[in-house]
Amino acid sequence: MNGMKNWISNGLSADYHLVMATTDKEKGHKGISTLLIEKGTKGFGHGVKEDKLGIRSSDTCSLTFENCKVPVENLVWEEGKGFNFAMNTLNGGRIGIASQAVGIAEASLEASLKYSQERKAFGQEISNFQAIQFMLADMAVKVDAAKMLTLQSAALKDAGKPYFKEAVSTQLKMENKVWEIKQ
Repeated sequence: MNGMKNWISNGLSADYHLVMATTDKEKGHKGISTLLIEKGTKGFGHGVKEDKLGIRSSDTCSLTFENCKVPVENLVWEEGKGFNFAMNTLNGGRIGIASQAVGIAEASLEASLKYSQERKAFGQEISNFQAIQFMLADMAVKVDAAKMLTLQSAALKDAGKPYFKEAVSTQLKMENKVWEIKQ
């Protein structure tokens, strides 16, 4: 195997890596397979740790492959099923991303509430102004709704029920809500 994969979570700390790689170019996405590659395999390395703005408890780096020989027994599932494997993993990961976004939104709401009680205008805390109360109430409703969507997606996944639609909509709604709250 030759090439590079960028923005790999836990790329430095993981002992084993699941790598989706093209094993048959002619088959397009049906020519992608999942391979298990152990740290220390000849020809397998990593780049420098990225200096990220957030989620700093998880290291991120690039993985490099230079004439890396992967034994056939390291094939996960079946050859050509790597795209399906990746999409299933991504769907579950969306719930994790939404959970992170809910945490960010909750922290933003708490910071906003605190600020509104400290900041004064016209001789009183701005939390006493109805317009500020409306904004904080809207934030609280959106955070609670996002939390419920995330919990619903997780409950469906845990129950072994289809959750793709809910996970996708949860992640998209959370990304939009966090963006709205940051503005």
